[in-house]
Amino acid sequence: MGSVTERPPVWLLPTPLGSLPALGSGHPGLALGLAVVGLLALVPAFALLAPASHWDEEAVFVALLLFSFYAYVAAAHLRDTTSLDATFVAALLGVVLIGPLAGALVFAAPELTRLANDRRLTSMLANLGSFGWATLAAAWTLQALGYGSPAELGAPGSYVSVAIAGLALILVNYFYITVITGAIKAGIGLWVLTRRELIPTLPVDVHMIAAAAATAFLYTEVGIVGLLPLAGVVFLPRLLVPMLLRDIPIRDLSVSEATARYAGGMAEMLGLGSSQRRVLADAATHLDGSARLTRLDDFGAVMRTVLYSHECWAGGGRLGLVSGDRIPIESRVLAVAHTWAVLTAQGGPGLTPKEALVNLRARAGQELDPVVVAAAVNTVHKEIIEVGAAEAHPAPAIVARASPS
Repeated sequence: MGSVTERPPVWLLPTPLGSLPALGSGHPGLALGLAVVGLLALVPAFALLAPASHWDEEAVFVALLLFSFYAYVAAAHLRDTTSLDATFVAALLGVVLIGPLAGALVFAAPELTRLANDRRLTSMLANLGSFGWATLAAAWTLQALGYGSPAELGAPGSYVSVAIAGLALILVNYFYITVITGAIKAGIGLWVLTRRELIPTLPVDVHMIAAAAATAFLYTEVGIVGLLPLAGVVFLPRLLVPMLLRDIPIRDLSVSEATARYAGGMAEMLGLGSSQRRVLADAATHLDGSARLTRLDDFGAVMRTVLYSHECWAGGGRLGLVSGDRIPIESRVLAVAHTWAVLTAQGGPGLTPKEALVNLRARAGQELDPVVVAAAVNTVHKEIIEVGAAEAHPAPAIVARASPS
């Protein structure tokens, strides 16, 4: 009598699926064009729309320039391509005490020092453009609040306005650079970048904006001597960023924890929805017996994801019922994530994520979906997966400038 393959209940059978989203490759040419246009547009913006800078405070301008270079050298490097520094504090004070053109020059001066050996033209032009538009945003904010630029300091509300202008400067600086170099050039989702770069480090920015407002107050009370505390502000990124962005290396995570992290990174790269990411996160816990279920309504989807993750792309998996695109996309992602985690997480051979990709590539087209494996490669290449300080840089904070690769 022949063996009979056990068939899962009807409610666990895979549901019809659309085609897999294409992996975004970005548009470098468009990004470069936008960076050039944005930089050129600063000329009429400063000439026609910007408040005039008052250049009778030469000593203040020189002091802010020196601080800007000092902060640039002492930047907290977060990844190979991003860094966080306190130059925006000097730029904000330049806007407040002298005017927007002075603030832009203070902000951009350190960037100009790498013109001779720049390796990423788009990033350099985007940086320079962001500095100009960010300082203009700060000046226009001060004007809208009734304090002008240079600001009329003295009343308590004027220092609150300085803080609000600082927030405007930070946001314009961040989104200008991120849209051009991250979303358009690299093809990474803007929300993905915002969630992992801007949101986690807002406390650092709040501290530095508060320091800028306090320095403006000291300047009104004691003159240029009040700028001396800026020397301590430069160390805030190095002090606070490691405290905020501590991460556990993959090798110290359990297999299910590493699987969930990998699955989340690939899901974002593939453009899967929030409900699919939630199902993947829960399904990963069912691989080691902890069996979490965030929503009761997800029970069927989670069970289906776990069950069909054992099917092979080319056929002949544990059930042998489906293959290829008929395997649910969540199951295909989970299969790659789990295979990856077994090689890199606690109790395994301890490979780095990049080393384990060699193994994944060898299985692509047979056991694993080759497009999902390509997504795994892209998550490492574009640093969507936070793999811990021992294997890569921690997740970045707000990108005050995009560094050369």
